[in-house]
Amino acid sequence: MKLIKFGSAALAATMAFSAAPVFAADNSPIQGDVNKRPGVTEATVDGIKIEVTDSAITDEKVLEVVNDEQKVKDILKENGYKVPTGATVVVLGEGDYSYEVNGKTEELKQAVEMSFDAAGLAAKDGDQVFVLHLKHDGKWEVISAVVEKGIIKVTLDGLSPVAFYKVVDEKTGKVVEITKEEAAQAGVNTTTAKVEKKSPNTGI
Repeated sequence: MKLIKFGSAALAATMAFSAAPVFAADNSPIQGDVNKRPGVTEATVDGIKIEVTDSAITDEKVLEVVNDEQKVKDILKENGYKVPTGATVVVLGEGDYSYEVNGKTEELKQAVEMSFDAAGLAAKDGDQVFVLHLKHDGKWEVISAVVEKGIIKVTLDGLSPVAFYKVVDEKTGKVVEITKEEAAQAGVNTTTAKVEKKSPNTGI
């Protein structure tokens, strides 16, 4: 099932005329909706600022995962976040982020503290947002964050494709907050929708 993609204007129009998100007949993204790529307001490694660039995700295998609702739900569940019955996952934005030195892309496989600009995304302060990051080993890490003053702050294990989601009630369109299940906190070997590593520049 394809995920719906909402730009802020599209979401506002939808919520003005309907209590729930609108899907096409085949559950594909609605034509004309804009999929945003959040910009990076700051990125640091061990407290030192680094230069990060963003671009569209072009790898078809990665896109097949980040835009498929069931695959995203499976990844969330394996990381302790089970989407409840009656709720759906909405993709807010996605992008491929990389580290550059003197204009040249360098591979980075260590923890990076990232601040993403949520302006233009269909999310407001206080909303829970799930950040899915494709690590260099082809597995997905999931970070639960909250939008604060228009910023989404997370610590990622390196740089590569990232996708942003929120979970909403199918009837009301309101954000559904999900608490991580204790049973999953010991760690799950995430194998669902694993993407084969291909490029040292993107970590996939």
